[in-house]
Amino acid sequence: MRTHLFYLATCALTLSLAKNTFAQATFEGLGFLSEANKFSQAFDVSDDGSVIVGISVSEHDGVFGGEAFRWEDGIMQGLGDLDGARPDSRAQGVSGNGSVVVGYSNSPNTAFLEWEAMKWAADTGMVGLGDFVEEMLYSEATDVSYDGSVIVGRSYTTGKPMLWINGELQYLEEDAFGEAWGISSDGSVVVGSADIDDVQQAFRWTQETGFEGLGAPGGGYSVAFKISADGNTVVGFQAGDNIEAFRWAEETGMEALGFLPGGNYSSAKDVSDDGATLVGISNSEDGFAAFIWREETGMQNLKELLETEYGLDLSGWLLSEATAISADGTTIVGTGVNPDGVSEGWKAVIPLSPGGCIAPNTFLLDEITDTTVSFSWEPSPTEVNGYNWFVMNFGAFPDMDDPVAGGTTEPGINFAFAMGLTPGTSYQVYLQTKCDGEESNYGGPFTIMTTQDMGIGENNNPDLLFYPNPTTGIINIQTKEKINSVSVYNAAGQKVPFNSLNKENTSIDISSLSGGIYFIELNLNNKTIKRYKVIRR
Repeated sequence: MRTHLFYLATCALTLSLAKNTFAQATFEGLGFLSEANKFSQAFDVSDDGSVIVGISVSEHDGVFGGEAFRWEDGIMQGLGDLDGARPDSRAQGVSGNGSVVVGYSNSPNTAFLEWEAMKWAADTGMVGLGDFVEEMLYSEATDVSYDGSVIVGRSYTTGKPMLWINGELQYLEEDAFGEAWGISSDGSVVVGSADIDDVQQAFRWTQETGFEGLGAPGGGYSVAFKISADGNTVVGFQAGDNIEAFRWAEETGMEALGFLPGGNYSSAKDVSDDGATLVGISNSEDGFAAFIWREETGMQNLKELLETEYGLDLSGWLLSEATAISADGTTIVGTGVNPDGVSEGWKAVIPLSPGGCIAPNTFLLDEITDTTVSFSWEPSPTEVNGYNWFVMNFGAFPDMDDPVAGGTTEPGINFAFAMGLTPGTSYQVYLQTKCDGEESNYGGPFTIMTTQDMGIGENNNPDLLFYPNPTTGIINIQTKEKINSVSVYNAAGQKVPFNSLNKENTSIDISSLSGGIYFIELNLNNKTIKRYKVIRR
């Protein structure tokens, strides 16, 4: 009978591996420009994931306001503003090489509460990019090519998309109304939203083809936010009956990507270089949340993925939106609320399995004794040739150490049985998917603990009566020795709560625990520790 469900937990080890590197996911908040008025949001990331840009609150001469930042190596750098009087700037895009930042800022050339598109580089600082109407500046820059030479944006003054090539402002097409949101790595393809054939719709533009409308299903409208490095995959949202994230490619057209469970709103904000991984925002039955989308998995709640598949502890964090992703699809940045209830930008790094071969991430403990264990796992969608499984001494790793037990299953088989284990010992199980010509990274470690050398029924030690076992909740302990303390652990070795029914600890109640296998640990006469297995029905 299947009794326990475990999720992938990462192990705090620093490992140098020759192959199939067991990389760990990481997560960190980006911090703030001002500790006196904490606030930050992240909007874009460089191709290699090392440089992040966005907005944070800063203070200038006693006045607080939003200021564009550039974050690298754990240091958040304020980029200032064009006006120099009141802080009001925002970084919206960063070049693929991380050297150029674009966005908008208050400016001496704009009216109050309006702004001018800006570009920042280390050698020039922040410079204004102007507008089509010089005497009525109101513009913003939204994205930039890999080397920083081509920038796109929009003009609020004229309602038209903007394109800067080596600092020279030009129209995409002079009679086109809309906005440009994204640009390919080489600067040759621009995406956004424009009025095309009397329909406000996502577009893909090149110098050679001009505007190509991508459609607006259901008689609504659509917006394209980003494009893959090669210019072939476009992402954004379509608005019909609901607002829904989409992925567009020439061969497939516009594909709706759905929502998180219980949701009816989603929007794709960025895409990896190969067009295979998307990030964005969706509502769900629990509110708005950042998502990651891959063809083999569909849309997933990013926080839940980091916690369940990669074992990260994000308690107290709300990841409200994923705004950008690195070229290889491993680094994701976004906006959220930290455990202190403060808006803070964040960075998550998710290692990818080689070639898309996905490791098992859900482990099920079926039965465990003092020397054997049977277990299973949820099948991987990429499995072709079965699975490799390894039972390792605690802290050991398959590529570095010999397993205590292990094997390879037949194709389609997702369970295993190991024997020859040591009673009362903790082990770690690793799982690996065998795909078509390749193997995944290792799923795990999943921690198990064998029982002491005893039966599952009444304790066979005449000096210690331990009953009833199995139990529906109450366990009685009878011994000639003094019981100093009692602890209860689940099969993963985690201490769990219980009720002691008397001060002598001779009766305990585990009825609040779910059915399954547990271990009762006794401290006798302040010197002897004994651990016994019980079954909670």
